[in-house]
Amino acid sequence: MNSEQTVAQSVRDEVVSHERMILKLQKSAEKIAKDHHCVNDNLIKLALLKKSAEAQLIVQL
Repeated sequence: MNSEQTVAQSVRDEVVSHERMILKLQKSAEKIAKDHHCVNDNLIKLALLKKSAEAQLIVQL
């Protein structure tokens, strides 16, 4: 039972980490959009998420 709690805690920690990363990317997208007078920051968010995923893949390799 103790190992299950450890796994569950590890999963919760990982979720929190990903939520923080997504929040940082969202704030970055909002800043970039504001700096360039863009009304919609959705494409900027997608580009940042794509680059972040690529960077994580490279780190894993």
